[in-house]
Amino acid sequence: MTESEYIVKYGETEGKKKYLRYINWKAAEAKRREKPGYWEWRCKRSLEIKKKNKTNRNYKVECHGIPHKKRWTAYSKDFEHIENYEKAKADNFKGWHCHHRLELHPDGSIRFTRESLIKLDLYINRPANELIFLTREEHNKLHGVNRWA
Repeated sequence: MTESEYIVKYGETEGKKKYLRYINWKAAEAKRREKPGYWEWRCKRSLEIKKKNKTNRNYKVECHGIPHKKRWTAYSKDFEHIENYEKAKADNFKGWHCHHRLELHPDGSIRFTRESLIKLDLYINRPANELIFLTREEHNKLHGVNRWA
């Protein structure tokens, strides 16, 4: 949010305080991300939280600390055959997501949630034809239709 948006939302003085707090946090976060080992720490922390909440314990956590090859071998052992793999590889997988085709019907309506796929044991170790690499924008657009409808 911009400073003017904070002012509109919280008023003149409170809005400026919150905006300055946000700017300071953003600068500190940028410094933390540059430190070596940050992403590994963040991934471990995320896994600890998920274990504590007892969610998503049946599959490998997708995070920045795990190399792409290890990440996608959880989804499919023959991940090199996933559609758009070569395009994603050409971009070094930056900005690419691995999407499960079973999540949505062809018209974009929800078929299964990620949690239901995990419960049905359809989330990991799937054949490559059930998966597709999509850019972040395409993936958000695909799921965004369902979120706001």
